[in-house]
Amino acid sequence: MLTERWLAAPLWVKYASLAAVNVAAVILLGFIIRPQQVELRESLLNNQLESSALAQLRRGVIALVSSTRGVKQHREATPTGSFSAVEFAHQGGGELEKWQPEGKNAALEMLLPWEKLPSLFARLSGYRDVALQDFAVEPKGERLRLAMTLDIIDEP
Repeated sequence: MLTERWLAAPLWVKYASLAAVNVAAVILLGFIIRPQQVELRESLLNNQLESSALAQLRRGVIALVSSTRGVKQHREATPTGSFSAVEFAHQGGGELEKWQPEGKNAALEMLLPWEKLPSLFARLSGYRDVALQDFAVEPKGERLRLAMTLDIIDEP
């Protein structure tokens, strides 16, 4: 019966009633959607906070790992005893090619992986009976050729 009255009503009543229904639907949807938007914003803010906290933790872990590596390299770099070219090359992960001691100077050539080069110099600096006078590094395949001139120091 209500639909018959609506169909028989003038045109402006039909448009007005359709507009009222649409406005009511928009208002109802607004009340439904708005809480979801608030939840979405809060979730996004929480996500950003957690992401920054994770990034800070990652930086801390990276700093810890790198400091641990430094301690490990320092321990490995501290030699014990007097200098031995064969032992020095072997501990550095390299292969001795030439060892030529001549009086107070010595020539040392070795092949080693490129990543071992920094720790090799750190280990060499720990010896008291030799001092680095000169060195040259050149690539040889996947490894490096290291040529060094060393001063041999007589300890009293």
